Amino acid sequence: MSTYEYISIGFNILLLVGIYLAYRQLVESRRATKAQVLFKLHEEWRNPEIYKAMGYIHDLRDEWKKHPLSKWEDLAKEWVENTFKKEPEKWRARRTAAQFLGKMGYLVKAGYLTPDEFFGVVPEAGRLLIVLIPIEIAVVKYMAQIQGVPVEEWDRAFGKWEFNYLWSAYKKWYKNNRENYELHPINWRQLL
Repeated sequence: MSTYEYISIGFNILLLVGIYLAYRQLVESRRATKAQVLFKLHEEWRNPEIYKAMGYIHDLRDEWKKHPLSKWEDLAKEWVENTFKKEPEKWRARRTAAQFLGKMGYLVKAGYLTPDEFFGVVPEAGRLLIVLIPIEIAVVKYMAQIQGVPVEEWDRAFGKWEFNYLWSAYKKWYKNNRENYELHPINWRQLL
């Protein structure tokens, strides 16, 4: 073998090592970004304003559970009519909860978060969505009614379209994972 062949082999080995190291750097960069997204999700979930908004939606669900599910669309319509510009705190709570779940729904849909990662932090998302989806539909209808003729098609209230994906992903996630999120009793005899 000539010196040129040895140098050529050496460069090829260095090239392969460089490609491998670049690949590892990309993998680690992706993991670091994922960790930042998860940390941000955790941080936002603990935000007092979001916590209070989610609590309000849970309270609303408790009220609505006194009625059959078939009446929830009517309850949502009534809630929008009675709350818009009349009870700004409740309106803001609904909006905060919907925006948080909408933003997270987009992150799940875009692949920044897996359903497992998001619903692992927010396992009660289904209980929130079952109230927020009819409300958001009622908001869009109500806004169209009071705002009149739009300038263009885009000049209208948009529902949280991310909820379509999030609801579907939640049902699938829950079906596959519900046993993982049950709290099992401690076997006290094993401890002694």
